Amino acid sequence: MLNDLESSQSRRFVSMRKNQGFTLIELMVTLAVLGVLIALASPNLAQMLRDNRAASEITDMVGILSYARSEAVVRARNVTVRPPADGVNFWLVGVNGADGCDDDGALRCFAEPESIQVSTANIPAAGITFNSQGQLSGVGLGTAAASLPTLTLETHDCAKYDRVLIVSPLGRVESSPKGGCS
Repeated sequence: MLNDLESSQSRRFVSMRKNQGFTLIELMVTLAVLGVLIALASPNLAQMLRDNRAASEITDMVGILSYARSEAVVRARNVTVRPPADGVNFWLVGVNGADGCDDDGALRCFAEPESIQVSTANIPAAGITFNSQGQLSGVGLGTAAASLPTLTLETHDCAKYDRVLIVSPLGRVESSPKGGCS
């Protein structure tokens, strides 16, 4: 009989406990574990966001050059890509010597990347010009790689996404890892 009474009371206690919800200690432990997980994930999340932004902007730079090349072929005329210069903060793709986004010859303007530094080695002041066949204008097929238009793209924190873009005489954009930080 005593055992029946004890088991009846323990069942009642268990059923009451189920109805009460979580104890304060259980909630505190859960919040502490959650806080530790967030603290561990935050630096990785921030780095991942920076890496994704840099990778996206590098892809955009390749896209600018590819867009200019395809427009040259579609329009059957020379199309030029001009990097930002003299306080201008955009890349200009245009025809007929367009100097600004409002000019008649401007096809499209692209914002200058924010997450990457772009160095424009071997790019003439007039920009990179593609002819109607999509090839580099004024550059022969036997041109040495050192004198081809080259863009060096570096992230601000010297990440794995640093790239060198070289425009081949055929107009193709070749991307390779930069290899080391400067």
